[in-house]
Formats: sequence, structure tokens, C-alpha cells
Amino acid sequence: MTRPLFEQYKDALRRGHLAARALRVDEALAAYADAARLAPDRAAPHASSATLLHRAGREAEALAAFERALAIAPDDEATLRARAAVYRDMGRL
Repeated sequence: MTRPLFEQYKDALRRGHLAARALRVDEALAAYADAARLAPDRAAPHASSATLLHRAGREAEALAAFERALAIAPDDEATLRARAAVYRDMGRL
């Protein structure tokens, strides 16, 4: 029997967070992508990917991921602030 979809989503998100904490960027991004596929209506995997990409210095990719998150949750203040930080770090604020 398969686990409920939400449990699979939570597990993928958790794997992403653990890999991100260990600075395993590619592993974390893959886990976040799994989470996004499992729950396409959730902004968290995209925002988490964006934050990790920003920390890795991949600003253009981070901005694209923040835009995906904001398309799902346009009023999420934490995501809006994090996206502004990317622009600031790029000298575009």
C-alpha cells in the first residue's frame, strides 16, 4: 500500500531541508522538485529551492524559483522579503 500523498510530500520536503542544511545542493534541489511535483499547489518547495539557490550564489535561478512560489502564494511576506534580498545582493534594489 502506498503512503498518502501528503506524507510523501512532507518526506520530500524534509529530505530537501536536511540536504540543504548539509550543503548538498543538488540533492536538496532534487528533493524539493519531488515535493513540488507531489503538491503543485504548495509554494514551500519553490521558496525553499529559491533560498538555497540564493545561498549558493545562483541568483537568476533563485529569482525564477521565487517567482514560481509567488505565483502560488502571491502575498507570502517571507517569500517577498527573501526575493527582495536577492535583488539587494545583486545591486538591483
